[in-house]
Amino acid sequence: MRFWPCWMSNGSLMGGLSKKYGCCKASDALILFSINLDHMSIILIINHMHYLFKFMTSPVKIVSRTSSTSTFRYGGRLWGSPIQEGFNIWVSPISPLKKMLEFSHFSFQNIDGLIEHIKKVPSGNQVAVMGIGLLPSQPSAALCRALSSLGAAKISMVGTTNPNYCLVGYKGLSPGMASETYGNSAINEVWAEGEMRSIGKTSSKIIMTSFNSTTGTPNIFFRYALANRGLPSLANGINVLVFIQKRNLSIRYPPQVYNFPTNLYSNSSESLSRFIDSLADHTLVMVSAQGLNLAKTNLQQNAISSLRKIGSKFISQYSSISSNDCWFMIKRIGSDSIFTEMTYNHNSPATSSFIQIEQIDHGDTYQVADDINISIMSSNQSNLPVGMESLFYIYVGGISITLEGPLVNGFVMCAISEIDGHIYFIKNYNITTTDGSQDMVNDIVDKISVGSLVVVCSVLNSAGPNITMSSDLLTSLESIGSEFAYDITSSSSYAIIGRKGAAVGTVSELISNTGPVTLFSNFQKSLKPIKPIQYSSW
Repeated sequence: MRFWPCWMSNGSLMGGLSKKYGCCKASDALILFSINLDHMSIILIINHMHYLFKFMTSPVKIVSRTSSTSTFRYGGRLWGSPIQEGFNIWVSPISPLKKMLEFSHFSFQNIDGLIEHIKKVPSGNQVAVMGIGLLPSQPSAALCRALSSLGAAKISMVGTTNPNYCLVGYKGLSPGMASETYGNSAINEVWAEGEMRSIGKTSSKIIMTSFNSTTGTPNIFFRYALANRGLPSLANGINVLVFIQKRNLSIRYPPQVYNFPTNLYSNSSESLSRFIDSLADHTLVMVSAQGLNLAKTNLQQNAISSLRKIGSKFISQYSSISSNDCWFMIKRIGSDSIFTEMTYNHNSPATSSFIQIEQIDHGDTYQVADDINISIMSSNQSNLPVGMESLFYIYVGGISITLEGPLVNGFVMCAISEIDGHIYFIKNYNITTTDGSQDMVNDIVDKISVGSLVVVCSVLNSAGPNITMSSDLLTSLESIGSEFAYDITSSSSYAIIGRKGAAVGTVSELISNTGPVTLFSNFQKSLKPIKPIQYSSW
């Protein structure tokens, strides 16, 4: 099961910034995170707006020779990483509190492992790659795609005759923009250099939560560090996590956790109802059931009504249908917009991504009231939760965007204006036919302008024909930032909130072959001022 997200809409993350400062607009950039965890779902919040970013930069130089003579220098210091034949990869630290680079090695027999490792790298993170030895075969298209997401453009030319390869780039860099060399060190030195940037003082806030749906127990991460040990109040029943609004989230500043043991006591439901009713507007909460069906033993109508009042759409399906033994919801109290919520069976675990961008002013964070809020869900026919009426939903600003008539096996695509959030069109495409695939390609290429927001949900049936994606359709999906379109099968639940012109791997994207997927993100409206016409009098 995979969860991804990312950075950028224009294909150039922090391009043209000075070494010391950079400034990035939320309308031009979207930060997401990628991770691959078996039987887990990921919930990510990234807040990023108009403010200056200050970076601590350290020069990097890698020299590829042999496993014993190759070198990696970071900050002017020689690092003693266990460099070996194959691919050696260094990733800049995710947290500003960490100084150590993350090192991994992959043999030429484990290219798939390298590809998956690169997919997990959060967008914007700096990466150095060193290849030592002759590849046993021509670089695969999948390897070329993975390295191109780091800015590579020469890996396809390495072939099987050049034993040395170096790259210094970052996730989301446009192909060809990385520092990249290849050759034979016995003839000429093969090296690359650049800067590894770690964020010093930043206005971003990251909250990440995974949900271990096989056991019904949530796993919660803050800044990519497992925080469960710091959340001792998590227990069976219904847990309400109240997130701190005015500081960056980390394991040092965890949310308040309130447990209501609905698995044990009949009065817990009344306590939960009163607590939900008491929450102030703008409070960001995650509400989740823990303990599978035990959690709804004493979940009564009073609590269900309170949860509906703050926006829950699926609490009734969870409480009344025995096969739906997992449920969670993330919601900002008082918001009309649908955030992210799902109920499902633990044997078909859901994957959820919550990405929120907020303005930061004098230490306070807040969401602009008229942001474009997008919430989507996709489910394969074979793992559609009981009680769900459709294989997909799309909400824009809390308003459901629907299609009339039966769905055909393929994709639903919705194009949305980045200026004011109005819907350009929504359409269903039968990608099992040549005409249907080409129709979708034509719409992406010809009908959607650069910068527009693009939502795609799969509406597939694993009992139907196998999905063969045309190269034109894959390329078109890449043009909205898709990295995982190549992995879609007839068994997939797939969803993406992309942007026309985004770099590959830099948008919110989910794929799962085991259960439904849901996504939420908000976007600041992008004003397009028009230069006034100048009149002259005679």
